[in-house]
Amino acid sequence: MSEIILIYPGKQWMGSVTSPYPPLPLLPIAGILEKNGFKVKLIDMQIENYKTMKLGEALYIGITTRTGRQISYGLEVAKFVREKDPDLKIIWGGVHPSLLPEQTLINKYVDLLVRGEGDLTIVELTKKIDGNKLKHIEKEY
Repeated sequence: MSEIILIYPGKQWMGSVTSPYPPLPLLPIAGILEKNGFKVKLIDMQIENYKTMKLGEALYIGITTRTGRQISYGLEVAKFVREKDPDLKIIWGGVHPSLLPEQTLINKYVDLLVRGEGDLTIVELTKKIDGNKLKHIEKEY
């Protein structure tokens, strides 16, 4: 079975005064995917080094982001993924892609994006990718 890798971008936490934020935006996504029979791996870049992740037979990489510094960390991991596997789909979601889809889609490290509440569409999108039924995507705004 293919694995879906969901990534919460951030700077690796070094134990300063504040603790890292939990990857709350990805939890409902991971839950609904698992409930529908998909295997999910969650990478929290605040506490894990993404460079050790194994892409293996990943179906796609999902990255969530807010507007701000988190985008840079997301792009960093997306570049890493693209260099390791140029054909692996990279899907972005979260506040920034939802509010600024045009700006997000022009980046070469973004193949698809999910606007709004991802748990409402991610299962259908995953089934299309898994069944190789995702032939053509129009960049609609």
